Amino acid sequence: MEYARSTADALENARSTLLQKGATLAPPCSGSRYTVYVEKLGGEGGQVKWQYTYDPSTGKILSSCVTSIHIASGLSASTLARVALHEMLHVAQASYFRYSSVVSSYPWYIEASAEGVTGALLGSCGWEPRYFQLNLYSVNPYSFSGSAEECYALGAFYHWVVASGYSSVSGALSGSLSGSTVNSDWVNSAYTSFLLSLARGVSMCGRTYQPSYQQVQLSPSGWSTRVTLQGLSATYYRLTLPAPGLVTITVSGSPRSNLQLNQPFYASNTSLLLAIANPTTSPATYDISVSYSPPLLAEVKGGVFRPAGRTLEVKLYITYAGSPVSGEVRINGVSVEASSGLTTFTLSNATWGSYTLVVEYAGEKATVQLSLSKPSATLATQTPLYLTSGGYGDIVVSVRNPNAVDLELDLDVRPPTSGNSSFMEFAGVPRRVTLPPGENSVRLSFRVAGPVARSSGQLILDLGGEPLALLFSVEPASLVVAKAFFDSSRGVTTAEVVVQPASLQVQVTVRGLSGEAPVPLSTYYAGLVSVQLPPYQVKLSAKPVLVAPSWVLVSITAGISTVGSCPQYPASYSIVVSVNGSHIGAAGFLCGSSASLESLLNLTSSPRGVRLLLVANNEPSWSTVLEAVPPVIRVSLTEWVITDSGSLVSLEVRVEGPHRYLLLGREASNETILLEKSLPRGEKVLLVEAGFEDIEVPMPRVELAIEAPEVVLYPGAVRLKVTVNSSALLNATLQVEVAGKPAGKLLVSGKGRVELSAEVAPEEPGEIEIAVRSWFAEGVRKIFYVHVRSIGVQAPPLVLTGGEARITVLLRAYPPLPLPVNVTVRGCENRSLRVEGNSTLALSYSHPCVATVEARLLNYSSSTSVTWDVLNLHIENVLSSVGGQPVVPAGRVRGYAAFSNGTRVPAPVLVNGAESYEASELGEHALTLSVEYLGCRNSTLIRVFLVPEELYREAVEAVERLGHPRYMQTQLEVAIVTGRWEGLRQALDTLKEATAKAASYDPVGYVALKLLERWSEGGSPGDFAAARWLLDNELWLYLASALVLALVAIHARRVKQSGKG
Repeated sequence: MEYARSTADALENARSTLLQKGATLAPPCSGSRYTVYVEKLGGEGGQVKWQYTYDPSTGKILSSCVTSIHIASGLSASTLARVALHEMLHVAQASYFRYSSVVSSYPWYIEASAEGVTGALLGSCGWEPRYFQLNLYSVNPYSFSGSAEECYALGAFYHWVVASGYSSVSGALSGSLSGSTVNSDWVNSAYTSFLLSLARGVSMCGRTYQPSYQQVQLSPSGWSTRVTLQGLSATYYRLTLPAPGLVTITVSGSPRSNLQLNQPFYASNTSLLLAIANPTTSPATYDISVSYSPPLLAEVKGGVFRPAGRTLEVKLYITYAGSPVSGEVRINGVSVEASSGLTTFTLSNATWGSYTLVVEYAGEKATVQLSLSKPSATLATQTPLYLTSGGYGDIVVSVRNPNAVDLELDLDVRPPTSGNSSFMEFAGVPRRVTLPPGENSVRLSFRVAGPVARSSGQLILDLGGEPLALLFSVEPASLVVAKAFFDSSRGVTTAEVVVQPASLQVQVTVRGLSGEAPVPLSTYYAGLVSVQLPPYQVKLSAKPVLVAPSWVLVSITAGISTVGSCPQYPASYSIVVSVNGSHIGAAGFLCGSSASLESLLNLTSSPRGVRLLLVANNEPSWSTVLEAVPPVIRVSLTEWVITDSGSLVSLEVRVEGPHRYLLLGREASNETILLEKSLPRGEKVLLVEAGFEDIEVPMPRVELAIEAPEVVLYPGAVRLKVTVNSSALLNATLQVEVAGKPAGKLLVSGKGRVELSAEVAPEEPGEIEIAVRSWFAEGVRKIFYVHVRSIGVQAPPLVLTGGEARITVLLRAYPPLPLPVNVTVRGCENRSLRVEGNSTLALSYSHPCVATVEARLLNYSSSTSVTWDVLNLHIENVLSSVGGQPVVPAGRVRGYAAFSNGTRVPAPVLVNGAESYEASELGEHALTLSVEYLGCRNSTLIRVFLVPEELYREAVEAVERLGHPRYMQTQLEVAIVTGRWEGLRQALDTLKEATAKAASYDPVGYVALKLLERWSEGGSPGDFAAARWLLDNELWLYLASALVLALVAIHARRVKQSGKG
């Protein structure tokens, strides 16, 4: 029981330690506590059993847990603590599992990480020392897996990972176990770093562990070896240097090392520890070489020795510890300045011999040996020189400088002479020449400046008081052309020239057919020779052989001959003839003869033909004209067959022209080509690509029409009549579609007009699109497939003329669609029209009439009538009119309405809104008359004159009796308009009185009546006043008249009596 408690405490301590280090733990598979068994384990300290679930398609672990922990019984306290932490690390590992393939393989790093992290956290070693005892750094760790001893010994790696701070506990477990493959990139990288750290030893558990080293004693000649390393393994060397200096470690491939590779570095001590590690998991072989050099190095980088001036300048390159030196350097005890490793040191009184230069810097010495040897020289130019008066060129001297520095030497010439003068002039001598180390060539240019004679001369190099002389001789020569050959392809004439007395044959060339050419010998020219060949000419002729759209095959004949006299020496020609840049051949012939070339030439043309100027060798005078005209092409269609898969087309292609032509894949000349072509489904134009022109042959038009009732009652069948018309021969299938769904097929076969019939039954009522189509034609027809319940016409019974009647065609159908309805109008007009159901049409007529409107859809019909008429408004009891306005008696004014035929409208007419109107004043009044009948309304504004009826009638009668006198008529109208009747009333009374008296033969009344009649016409106020006065004073007038008559009678009697007397 006590041991079980100790076990529980140890496991709890281990759990707490890992949680404090940031690690996560896999949960128990059951409950919240881990199940722990203390038992005998047959030599093992402990076990952890886990389980996990994963996705079979990817292998990715979805969850993991710990089923049980097993601890061996009888362990000591220290061993129990180590075992508990080791097993709890296995619990932690389960939380980092990501892929089943890694866990099932149980790679080496599962046990290594548990063992090594345990040792690092406890500060004590378990299996770690065995890593060095077994030299596991030289073995691929992936060679081991499971519970092998080496897996536990490899825990030294994880001990180092955690103890050195390379990674945390959580980072080490996650980096190792979260990969998708056993080969872990994190493990490989970290393990390589561990191998490199072993070079200087690693401290574990209070002790330093080191690998085994190979001892290498470096010599100035260096050291090299070849080593083969397993994957993730290393080899270690202890390098002993002669002294501090530059070390370069060169390794092939891509290994890792603790020291710099493939670049020199300075080693300040004499012992180096070198690790070479293979960072891959595969074996690798490496070539290793290590070189050593002292810290101070000096080498000659050039300089110059001047024997004449006895000075030697040496340029040195000095490095220290692998870097160029800058600053003060001592050479043979003399201080000089170096910059970027370079410095120059000068020796005086130098002569041919050996010199030692001692370089001192930073307490180090380096020795440089330098030897000065005399150069050697020979003539590279062959002698003797064969020259004529036109000779010139170079004499070439080969000088070998065996030294590491340049030589500066003085060069001079002693020219050959004829008599007391020289016939050769040399340029640039005497002069100083600089000769770099190695082989050098020195050229001395000359020309012949006089008659050539047999003689000799010298070239002299001054070696500082010791001349080096080279002799050369000269012979006079003659130059003769032996034969000549002109090659037109190169544009040059090659002549063979014989040089005497040496009997040398030399080839020279001149551009073109004639000219002067220098004759070369060795490094100079003996002189100039003249070559003269007569020109040649080319005569062309050409004719078309075969004409294609973009080219023409031409038969060309070229005749070649020379023009002019031939030279005395043999001359031949090789003439290459090209026409418009195209090679047609080459001909060879002797001067004075001729040659002929024949060739077929393919020249670029165009579909419109070509007229080409053919020119030989770009010479305009060597030309001829070629003309090729295009053919006339006529295409006629003989048959076009339309099928379901496309078209078969038969054509006749007529080709006419003066040449033979290539078109449609065959040759033709004034003939007809029968052509059969096929077109894929969908293409309606055949393109005849004749080359010279592209001719489009359209497919004959295919007209497809569908006849069907516009409205069909559901669920009846829809009868279709399909008409196909085309000049093409049809042998194809038409697809019948109803509402986008296949509803059958029709076979059309024949040419011209073909009629087909079909019946279809749509599935549902509605607006149905019926299509008959194929790739070559299509017909679409829409029908209304409906239930019709009723049809009706709604319209007003009466409409005023000029007004608009809104007539609605009522249609009850399912589904509610814009069905076409035939409408006929009879009466007001006769016409037929189509409208949509449940729509409104407008009718309007400007004359009274009755229209009967009938709507019909299939066997459904309905009709109604509409009357157009007027509602004329009038005033009752109109006496007359003035200025178009009615004159009515004063009192109650009423109105009435009448149709166009005069029939009164049986509806009341309102006057100013009431059934009657009564005015208190005479004269003009504005009255609004309105009426409403059968929904029709009419109103009007009428201006009327109210008059006293009796007085008015009296006045009218008087006016008529007097014959409508002008003034009295006006006065009547004024009274009507103004309503002021007093003056007219007085006039009527006066006229009435005078008329009555005149009727009784009253003279005064008669006179008064005449005055009034005159007044009624002229309107003179005097006439009226006189008449009135007569009537008013009639008694007195009669009395006065009687008195006058009495007086007259008395007077007459008196006169009579006196006469008697």
